[in-house]
Amino acid sequence: MTWRRSFGPEPMSPQSEQSGFARVVLAAEVEPAVAATPTSGQMVIVVGKDRRVIVDAGVDAAALARVLAVLERR
Repeated sequence: MTWRRSFGPEPMSPQSEQSGFARVVLAAEVEPAVAATPTSGQMVIVVGKDRRVIVDAGVDAAALARVLAVLERR
């Protein structure tokens, strides 16, 4: 490592300004967490003039689709 030898010995007295190498630690790359479906909150779905469905954020999408299909037929 020629570049490292070119620095030469560094003075060790506390009065002198010291330069040198900083310790580096490489951490493993961490994948970002996937945002989970919120467990609280509500959604209001308006179907027609006088119908609405209020569901929680954790509603089963397939079940909701079946309910909305029935309401749209009426």
